[in-house]
Amino acid sequence: MDGLKIPNHVAIVMDGNGRWATSRHLPAGAGHLEGAKRVKDVIKYAQQFGIKYLTLFAFSTENWKRSEKAVNSLMVLLDKKLREAIQEMNRNVKIKIIGRKSKLSDKIINLSKELEEVTKDNKKLNLNIAIDYGSREEIVNATKQIVQKCLKNQMSIDDIDENVFNSFLYTNESPDVDLFIRTSGEHRVSNFLLWQSSYAEFIILNTLWPDFSYSDLDYCIKEFNKRNRTFGG
Repeated sequence: MDGLKIPNHVAIVMDGNGRWATSRHLPAGAGHLEGAKRVKDVIKYAQQFGIKYLTLFAFSTENWKRSEKAVNSLMVLLDKKLREAIQEMNRNVKIKIIGRKSKLSDKIINLSKELEEVTKDNKKLNLNIAIDYGSREEIVNATKQIVQKCLKNQMSIDDIDENVFNSFLYTNESPDVDLFIRTSGEHRVSNFLLWQSSYAEFIILNTLWPDFSYSDLDYCIKEFNKRNRTFGG
């Protein structure tokens, strides 16, 4: 880490859980369970590197299209991991659950609120966990809120700029993404942080998410340091 510039905000599409399980002749749920363990690991790694903001893509608005059995299995795992996070609360990590939440159960919504409450004063790492999240939906939702304020004369159209628009996004407490990582070798953003990643550096790893390690993050940060970030200049 000596001499390396550490990205302020890292976003990760945690892809490859199902393929990891299939390659080992295990049920898909085993891949998601192993992937959940990597979440705890990457939170630890991020703190070791000094990353200030970390956003993880856990469940998208499109994931509801999966089979009822698959969705229910993921919701049970999510419920379990939220409860564990509350009990094992890391005093260095401030957690925010981002996404629309309209299809989540009241139980999971309440657990999310409790987790946010018990971690709200933590300072070292700001962790966003995207659940029932889609970037297009996020942008449309922000637009609707701004229009409503304009209609109520609480805001003028001339007041709207990038900073104002950003303040209505789910990630309004986080800076733009510096480093965008996707595991499993897929070359797509999958409707994740479209606005926030306008000038992010993208790195695709062939590693499946359950196999993600400290060395993978180390590689990504070193690769990030090789990039010449001109921001269009």
